[in-house]
Amino acid sequence: MRAILFLVCLIFNNQTAAVNYTKLSTGYERDSLSYKSMYYFSNWCKEFVYIQWNLFSVDSIKVITAALPFYLSSRMIDEELHAHFYDRENHKNRRQIPSGFVNAIEKGSFAAVLFCGSFCIWSPNYHVRTVSRMFTMGVVSGLYAKDLIKCAKTNVNLRPWNEHFSKHKRAHGGFPSGHMFEVSCLATTYGLEFGKRAWIPLGLFTGLVFAVSVNANRHYISQVFAGAALGAIYGIAIHKAIAMSEERLWNVEVNCSREKTEIGVSRRF
Repeated sequence: MRAILFLVCLIFNNQTAAVNYTKLSTGYERDSLSYKSMYYFSNWCKEFVYIQWNLFSVDSIKVITAALPFYLSSRMIDEELHAHFYDRENHKNRRQIPSGFVNAIEKGSFAAVLFCGSFCIWSPNYHVRTVSRMFTMGVVSGLYAKDLIKCAKTNVNLRPWNEHFSKHKRAHGGFPSGHMFEVSCLATTYGLEFGKRAWIPLGLFTGLVFAVSVNANRHYISQVFAGAALGAIYGIAIHKAIAMSEERLWNVEVNCSREKTEIGVSRRF
Protein backbone atom coordinates (compact mmCIF):
# COMPACT_ATOMS: atom_id res chain seq x y z
CA MET A 1 0.00 0.00 0.00
CA ARG A 2 2.66 2.46 0.99
CA ALA A 3 4.50 1.84 -2.27
CA ILE A 4 1.37 2.78 -4.23
CA LEU A 5 0.84 5.93 -2.18
CA PHE A 6 4.49 6.88 -2.45
CA LEU A 7 4.45 6.58 -6.25
CA VAL A 8 1.19 8.52 -6.54
CA CYS A 9 2.70 11.33 -4.50
CA LEU A 10 6.04 11.43 -6.28
CA ILE A 11 4.94 10.93 -9.89
CA PHE A 12 2.10 13.42 -9.73
CA ASN A 13 3.93 16.02 -7.67
CA ASN A 14 4.06 18.21 -10.78
CA GLN A 15 0.30 18.63 -10.63
CA THR A 16 0.68 21.16 -7.84
CA ALA A 17 4.26 22.41 -8.19
CA ALA A 18 4.41 25.91 -9.66
CA VAL A 19 7.16 26.34 -12.22
CA ASN A 20 8.21 29.64 -13.75
CA TYR A 21 8.78 29.02 -17.42
CA THR A 22 11.58 31.46 -17.92
CA LYS A 23 15.11 31.10 -19.22
CA LEU A 24 18.22 30.90 -17.14
CA SER A 25 21.13 33.23 -17.76
CA THR A 26 22.65 30.42 -19.76
CA GLY A 27 19.62 30.36 -22.03
CA TYR A 28 18.72 26.87 -20.86
CA GLU A 29 14.95 26.40 -20.80
CA ARG A 30 13.37 25.96 -17.37
CA ASP A 31 10.65 23.86 -18.88
CA SER A 32 13.18 21.32 -20.11
CA LEU A 33 12.80 17.78 -18.80
CA SER A 34 15.98 17.92 -16.70
CA TYR A 35 14.98 21.17 -15.00
CA LYS A 36 11.44 20.06 -14.30
CA SER A 37 12.62 16.71 -12.91
CA MET A 38 15.04 18.40 -10.52
CA TYR A 39 12.47 21.02 -9.54
CA TYR A 40 9.75 18.51 -8.78
CA PHE A 41 12.10 16.30 -6.82
CA SER A 42 13.51 19.22 -4.79
CA ASN A 43 9.97 20.42 -4.07
CA TRP A 44 9.02 16.93 -2.89
CA CYS A 45 12.08 16.75 -0.63
CA LYS A 46 11.33 20.19 0.83
CA GLU A 47 7.76 19.28 1.73
CA PHE A 48 8.84 15.92 3.13
CA VAL A 49 11.26 17.74 5.45
CA TYR A 50 8.47 20.14 6.48
CA ILE A 51 6.40 17.20 7.70
CA GLN A 52 9.22 15.53 9.63
CA TRP A 53 10.27 18.86 11.16
CA ASN A 54 6.77 19.55 12.49
CA LEU A 55 6.56 16.17 14.19
CA PHE A 56 8.86 17.59 16.89
CA SER A 57 6.62 20.36 18.17
CA VAL A 58 4.67 21.50 21.21
CA ASP A 59 1.50 20.22 19.55
CA SER A 60 2.92 16.70 19.43
CA ILE A 61 3.69 16.91 23.15
CA LYS A 62 0.11 18.06 23.78
CA VAL A 63 -1.28 15.07 21.89
CA ILE A 64 0.96 12.66 23.82
CA THR A 65 -0.01 14.30 27.12
CA ALA A 66 -3.72 14.07 26.29
CA ALA A 67 -3.52 10.48 25.00
CA LEU A 68 -1.30 9.06 27.76
CA PRO A 69 -4.04 8.80 30.45
CA PHE A 70 -6.34 6.99 27.99
CA TYR A 71 -3.55 4.64 27.00
CA LEU A 72 -2.48 3.82 30.56
CA SER A 73 -6.04 3.34 31.82
CA SER A 74 -6.95 1.15 28.84
CA ARG A 75 -3.88 -1.00 29.46
CA MET A 76 -5.43 -1.92 32.79
CA ILE A 77 -8.56 -3.31 31.15
CA ASP A 78 -7.03 -4.81 27.99
CA GLU A 79 -7.36 -8.43 29.08
CA GLU A 80 -10.74 -7.95 30.75
CA LEU A 81 -12.23 -6.39 27.62
CA HIS A 82 -10.54 -8.93 25.37
CA ALA A 83 -12.18 -11.76 27.34
CA HIS A 84 -15.59 -10.57 26.10
CA PHE A 85 -14.54 -11.30 22.51
CA TYR A 86 -12.38 -14.41 22.91
CA ASP A 87 -12.91 -17.83 24.52
CA ARG A 88 -9.47 -18.88 25.75
CA GLU A 89 -10.52 -22.41 26.65
CA ASN A 90 -11.82 -23.24 23.16
CA HIS A 91 -9.56 -20.86 21.25
CA LYS A 92 -12.54 -19.20 19.57
CA ASN A 93 -13.56 -15.63 18.92
CA ARG A 94 -16.99 -14.73 20.24
CA ARG A 95 -19.54 -11.91 20.14
CA GLN A 96 -18.13 -10.95 16.76
CA ILE A 97 -19.34 -8.36 14.28
CA PRO A 98 -20.19 -10.10 10.95
CA SER A 99 -16.97 -10.89 9.09
CA GLY A 100 -18.19 -9.23 5.90
CA PHE A 101 -18.64 -5.93 7.73
CA VAL A 102 -15.21 -6.27 9.37
CA ASN A 103 -13.52 -6.91 6.01
CA ALA A 104 -15.38 -3.99 4.45
CA ILE A 105 -14.20 -1.61 7.17
CA GLU A 106 -10.59 -2.83 7.05
CA LYS A 107 -10.41 -2.60 3.25
CA GLY A 108 -12.32 0.68 3.40
CA SER A 109 -9.57 2.26 5.49
CA PHE A 110 -7.08 1.59 2.70
CA ALA A 111 -9.57 2.73 0.05
CA ALA A 112 -10.26 5.98 1.95
CA VAL A 113 -6.56 6.81 2.24
CA LEU A 114 -5.93 5.99 -1.42
CA PHE A 115 -9.01 7.90 -2.61
CA CYS A 116 -8.19 11.05 -0.63
CA GLY A 117 -4.56 10.84 -1.72
CA SER A 118 -5.66 10.63 -5.36
CA PHE A 119 -7.11 14.15 -5.17
CA CYS A 120 -3.60 15.38 -5.96
CA ILE A 121 -4.09 13.96 -9.46
CA TRP A 122 -7.57 14.99 -10.49
CA SER A 123 -8.87 17.74 -8.19
CA PRO A 124 -9.28 21.13 -9.96
CA ASN A 125 -8.62 22.96 -6.66
CA TYR A 126 -4.98 23.88 -5.97
CA HIS A 127 -5.33 23.71 -2.18
CA VAL A 128 -7.03 20.31 -2.28
CA ARG A 129 -4.26 18.96 -4.49
CA THR A 130 -1.62 20.30 -2.12
CA VAL A 131 -3.35 18.82 0.94
CA SER A 132 -3.73 15.43 -0.74
CA ARG A 133 -0.14 15.30 -1.93
CA MET A 134 1.30 16.20 1.46
CA PHE A 135 -1.09 13.88 3.27
CA THR A 136 0.16 11.04 1.09
CA MET A 137 3.77 11.88 1.93
CA GLY A 138 2.98 12.09 5.62
CA VAL A 139 0.96 8.90 5.92
CA VAL A 140 3.57 6.86 4.03
CA SER A 141 6.40 8.11 6.26
CA GLY A 142 4.19 7.41 9.28
CA LEU A 143 3.60 3.83 8.17
CA TYR A 144 7.35 3.26 8.10
CA ALA A 145 7.68 4.86 11.55
CA LYS A 146 4.89 2.61 12.80
CA ASP A 147 6.67 -0.47 11.45
CA LEU A 148 9.86 0.62 13.19
CA ILE A 149 8.00 0.82 16.50
CA LYS A 150 6.48 -2.61 15.89
CA CYS A 151 9.93 -4.16 15.61
CA ALA A 152 10.25 -3.99 19.40
CA LYS A 153 9.62 -7.44 20.87
CA THR A 154 7.95 -6.30 24.10
CA ASN A 155 4.76 -7.24 25.93
CA VAL A 156 3.22 -3.94 24.86
CA ASN A 157 3.60 -5.08 21.26
CA LEU A 158 1.84 -8.43 21.71
CA ARG A 159 -1.45 -8.84 19.83
CA PRO A 160 -4.50 -10.27 21.63
CA TRP A 161 -5.41 -13.92 21.33
CA ASN A 162 -7.27 -14.69 18.13
CA GLU A 163 -8.67 -17.93 16.69
CA HIS A 164 -6.88 -17.13 13.43
CA PHE A 165 -3.50 -17.05 15.20
CA SER A 166 -1.64 -19.66 17.23
CA LYS A 167 -3.33 -20.83 20.42
CA HIS A 168 0.03 -21.40 22.11
CA LYS A 169 1.84 -18.13 21.50
CA ARG A 170 0.69 -14.59 20.87
CA ALA A 171 2.04 -12.73 17.85
CA HIS A 172 3.96 -9.46 18.03
CA GLY A 173 3.22 -6.40 15.90
CA GLY A 174 0.14 -5.02 17.64
CA PHE A 175 1.48 -1.67 18.90
CA PRO A 176 0.40 0.70 17.50
CA SER A 177 -2.62 -0.16 15.35
CA GLY A 178 -1.76 0.54 11.70
CA HIS A 179 -5.36 0.81 10.47
CA MET A 180 -6.16 3.22 13.29
CA PHE A 181 -3.09 5.29 12.47
CA GLU A 182 -4.16 5.63 8.84
CA VAL A 183 -7.73 6.77 9.49
CA SER A 184 -6.76 8.98 12.44
CA CYS A 185 -4.13 10.73 10.31
CA LEU A 186 -6.69 11.10 7.52
CA ALA A 187 -9.39 12.53 9.80
CA THR A 188 -6.98 14.92 11.54
CA THR A 189 -5.40 16.25 8.36
CA TYR A 190 -8.61 16.78 6.40
CA GLY A 191 -10.54 17.89 9.47
CA LEU A 192 -8.03 20.66 10.22
CA GLU A 193 -7.95 21.72 6.58
CA PHE A 194 -11.66 21.54 5.68
CA GLY A 195 -13.53 21.72 8.97
CA LYS A 196 -16.61 19.80 10.06
CA ARG A 197 -17.56 18.70 6.54
CA ALA A 198 -14.50 16.43 6.75
CA TRP A 199 -14.38 15.95 10.53
CA ILE A 200 -17.85 14.42 10.83
CA PRO A 201 -17.74 11.64 8.19
CA LEU A 202 -14.08 10.81 8.73
CA GLY A 203 -14.52 10.92 12.51
CA LEU A 204 -17.43 8.47 12.31
CA PHE A 205 -15.42 6.16 10.08
CA THR A 206 -12.49 6.34 12.51
CA GLY A 207 -14.85 5.27 15.28
CA LEU A 208 -15.93 2.25 13.23
CA VAL A 209 -12.31 1.22 12.66
CA PHE A 210 -11.69 1.60 16.39
CA ALA A 211 -14.61 -0.68 17.29
CA VAL A 212 -13.83 -3.29 14.63
CA SER A 213 -10.14 -3.51 15.59
CA VAL A 214 -11.03 -4.32 19.21
CA ASN A 215 -14.03 -6.57 18.52
CA ALA A 216 -12.23 -8.66 15.87
CA ASN A 217 -9.28 -9.23 18.24
CA ARG A 218 -6.87 -7.50 15.90
CA HIS A 219 -5.62 -5.21 18.67
CA TYR A 220 -6.03 -4.47 22.34
CA ILE A 221 -7.89 -1.23 23.03
CA SER A 222 -4.67 0.39 24.31
CA GLN A 223 -2.96 -0.36 20.97
CA VAL A 224 -5.84 1.27 19.12
CA PHE A 225 -5.54 4.38 21.30
CA ALA A 226 -1.81 4.46 20.51
CA GLY A 227 -2.51 4.25 16.77
CA ALA A 228 -5.03 7.09 17.04
CA ALA A 229 -2.53 9.27 18.91
CA LEU A 230 0.23 8.60 16.39
CA GLY A 231 -2.16 9.43 13.55
CA ALA A 232 -3.16 12.69 15.24
CA ILE A 233 0.49 13.68 15.68
CA TYR A 234 1.20 13.08 11.99
CA GLY A 235 -2.04 14.79 10.95
CA ILE A 236 -1.16 17.95 12.87
CA ALA A 237 2.38 17.89 11.46
CA ILE A 238 1.00 17.58 7.92
CA HIS A 239 -1.43 20.45 8.55
CA LYS A 240 1.39 22.72 9.71
CA ALA A 241 3.63 21.61 6.83
CA ILE A 242 0.89 22.52 4.33
CA ALA A 243 0.80 26.04 5.76
CA MET A 244 4.57 26.32 5.48
CA SER A 245 4.51 25.08 1.89
CA GLU A 246 1.76 27.45 0.75
CA GLU A 247 3.37 30.42 2.48
CA ARG A 248 6.65 29.42 0.81
CA LEU A 249 8.70 30.13 3.93
CA TRP A 250 11.44 28.09 2.35
CA ASN A 251 12.36 28.23 -1.31
CA VAL A 252 14.44 25.73 -3.23
CA GLU A 253 15.87 27.02 -6.49
CA VAL A 254 17.31 24.61 -9.03
CA ASN A 255 19.41 25.96 -11.89
CA CYS A 256 20.34 23.55 -14.62
CA SER A 257 22.77 24.13 -17.40
CA ARG A 258 24.66 21.88 -19.75
CA GLU A 259 27.78 22.26 -17.61
CA LYS A 260 26.39 21.95 -14.07
CA THR A 261 23.37 21.85 -11.78
CA GLU A 262 23.07 24.32 -8.89
CA ILE A 263 20.66 24.04 -5.95
CA GLY A 264 20.00 27.04 -3.69
CA VAL A 265 17.99 27.12 -0.46
CA SER A 266 16.57 30.32 1.08
CA ARG A 267 14.13 31.17 3.88
CA ARG A 268 11.77 34.13 4.18
CA PHE A 269 11.64 35.76 7.65
